[in-house]
Amino acid sequence: MKSEETALSLRYGEIGPEDIDAISTMTERYLTHGAYIRKAITREASRHNYYGVKVEDAGRMVGFLTFKEGIDFTLPHAGLERKIRGMTAGGMVVNGDAVFVNPAYRKGGLGGEMMRRSLSMMRAMGAKYLLLEFWIYPDMKIPALYLPDGNLKILYEERLERFYRDLPRFGMTCPICGENCQCGALVRLFSLN
Repeated sequence: MKSEETALSLRYGEIGPEDIDAISTMTERYLTHGAYIRKAITREASRHNYYGVKVEDAGRMVGFLTFKEGIDFTLPHAGLERKIRGMTAGGMVVNGDAVFVNPAYRKGGLGGEMMRRSLSMMRAMGAKYLLLEFWIYPDMKIPALYLPDGNLKILYEERLERFYRDLPRFGMTCPICGENCQCGALVRLFSLN
């Protein structure tokens, strides 16, 4: 799946090195803020285990979904990482990294289509598990909870309060709370079989 045109002049394709600047810019603007973001995305993208799907409109990126091999949360959570490692017993785990759709393109199914294409890539790589970390806002909204659709079996789920409280220690700021993040996370491990 290198690139494929669809209706409405949208083009889906795999992310590549040429996309890192656009992904960094959108992440800094709409998702987690901070000088660390661009460096972290550039570092992750330089590794061989960083993948993703993008959607473009007239050559401009309007959405992306990135993932990587391994267990790697936004912030280190050693105990949770050990727990997930024990549950997956050596099977390849793919960790959802980030998903974003430009506000002008939301409610059009782009996120779901990027997830469908990403799941195909993950399975082709031999991944057995998908690990997702859903941001829970202080008002309890979970923006990306619809991803993935109900066709995957949830093997493990845990809600963790104030999951992102240490963002400032890592050079990041919560886009919702600022420096004193009150946001939690819903962590789900899915079977890809």
